[in-house]
Amino acid sequence: MNWRWLVRTILKSVDPLVQLPWKRWAPSLLISGLSFFGFGGALQAGEIRAQRGASSLGSLVNGGSACLQGHCAISGGTRSGSNLFHRFSHFDTRGSITGVSLQNGSASAVVLGVTNPLGMFLDKTLSLQNPASLFVLSPGGVHLGGGAGFINAPQLQLSTATGLRVGPSWFDVANTTATTAAGLSGDLSTSALDLTTDPGSLSQLNRDGNGDIVLQGGLLTIDQDLFLDSQAGDVVLDQVALRSEGGTVRAQGQSVRLTDTQIDVSSSAASGGAVDLFGGSVVVDGATQIRADGSNQAGAIRIGGDAKGANPEITTASTTFLGDDVLISANGLDQGDGGRIIVWSDDNTAMLARLEAQGGANGGDGGFIETSSAGVIRFGDVVPSVGAPKGTGGLWLIDPKQLIVCENGCPLNPIQTVSVNPDGSLSYSPADDQQTSYIASTAIESALASNGSVTLEAETRVWVQSDASITPFLDSPSPALLVLRTTS
Repeated sequence: MNWRWLVRTILKSVDPLVQLPWKRWAPSLLISGLSFFGFGGALQAGEIRAQRGASSLGSLVNGGSACLQGHCAISGGTRSGSNLFHRFSHFDTRGSITGVSLQNGSASAVVLGVTNPLGMFLDKTLSLQNPASLFVLSPGGVHLGGGAGFINAPQLQLSTATGLRVGPSWFDVANTTATTAAGLSGDLSTSALDLTTDPGSLSQLNRDGNGDIVLQGGLLTIDQDLFLDSQAGDVVLDQVALRSEGGTVRAQGQSVRLTDTQIDVSSSAASGGAVDLFGGSVVVDGATQIRADGSNQAGAIRIGGDAKGANPEITTASTTFLGDDVLISANGLDQGDGGRIIVWSDDNTAMLARLEAQGGANGGDGGFIETSSAGVIRFGDVVPSVGAPKGTGGLWLIDPKQLIVCENGCPLNPIQTVSVNPDGSLSYSPADDQQTSYIASTAIESALASNGSVTLEAETRVWVQSDASITPFLDSPSPALLVLRTTS
């Protein structure tokens, strides 16, 4: 049975989804559709089943091989030093399953592999017996629904990779035997460099590519750090609230899309955490809010890349879109300093969101905001804020390929209409040559007036039109500087 043909047929028959990208919606439809038709081998809702046969790693579920309802207790597995390895052919908590517990003893790192080609589905709590880093490898995809949660997992990694580096060796979700796993006692990390996808392993799992990571609805509280890695798949966060006080949230994939989502790594008692969104395209839309505020020091938020796109270990975005109802905040609280916000693209950035990296109300300096592209940037009508009511203002860096400062009649500034295409590229109305970035002189004046400095930097030229004027604000609470420069 050609299941891809079947699902495409189902999609065509569902009118509201006809115009939606097939790849993004296929995982959920595949599971409900194929299970409904009762095809053998399809992932049944409400089933956790340990891998058996030569591929078994000794995992047990309620003392046997499977759990279909009630509480599912996972034990056994293959232990190597402080690492514990499990492998499951099915991991789906929907339906009658009420929760999952995993006995890890003194193991400080747990690797949970899922081999089903349709992936892993979690809408209940997965609780480790003792605190440990949890690494989930599910090449078919990972779907977290409302009600999903993790307990005693201070380091949580969800990935669609087939391989995870363990010291000098690798654990392969499809091929590593119990004997081999028993020798994998090295350290594990959540670095993207320690994950890989082997086409041969994907083929063994009846996959021709990595699945997506989808978080949809509900509140997910993270003990400390969350790393979402979809390899060549997509990361989709839809109406999700992620909270980790002072922790780190990192998402990377072929594309990353956030809609009406809240990510909060702020700390009211210490420093703010970090948020990273990396992929070939990054879209942050709807009423999304990303906060890394801190009492002592605000944290850092990177969207599309690192400063000036210069970090070779990071996948930079070709296009980056931040919608006009989006808030990105790395503010100092009380007497804290503002943090860092980086927005980058290799080709095209649409920056309509509100960005804040302000000093605290009772002290602290302003932070750093960079809105840059190796290509062009389009701005909305909201100016980033790096001010500091009781301290020194911060810096807003604007760094496209070439930049023109003009009066309010700038072409496409503010943006009239922008849309995100299915491939992640951006389209503007009215259209332009996509070569030159524009910013209004009034936007620069507003930034300077709010106690922040501004640097206009470009690879080829920074040009101030003859009719553009920038009035200095000499009564600012601290010195505010305007710098213009080129890098070539």
